[in-house]
Amino acid sequence: MRKLLSIIIATLSVATLHATEPSTTYCTVRGSYLVGNTNGYIGSATIDYGQPRSAKEYLVDDNGKRLHFDSVVILINYMAKAGWKLESTYTQYSRSLTENRNLDEFVITIVLSKEITSDEEITEGFMTRKMFESENSINK
Repeated sequence: MRKLLSIIIATLSVATLHATEPSTTYCTVRGSYLVGNTNGYIGSATIDYGQPRSAKEYLVDDNGKRLHFDSVVILINYMAKAGWKLESTYTQYSRSLTENRNLDEFVITIVLSKEITSDEEITEGFMTRKMFESENSINK
């Protein structure tokens, strides 16, 4: 009986350790700036952390207003405070549909990773427009 109890306890311990083992999750954050913009201001940023894609998910503050970032580094540091680690970045050039070259833009994509033990940890430290709307509709 004692041997059986020891086996059960050992099995449960291993299962518990395995359930809390961290896994890596990824997200992308995108921002853009006009070609003629030399100060690096990227404005608001969208995030894709694996959520259903019904609309762009903008990062927002506690009042639901879009966050604006003065530079890519500020955006990366913002995400680092939420536990995300920079993996890579890439830039795409997007031409304006008009003849106005001042409206051509660069779209920068930032790939980030984070070690998590539960799906709830993915969104800790940031809020999107949809998350804000959902949270505020529940609180009403």
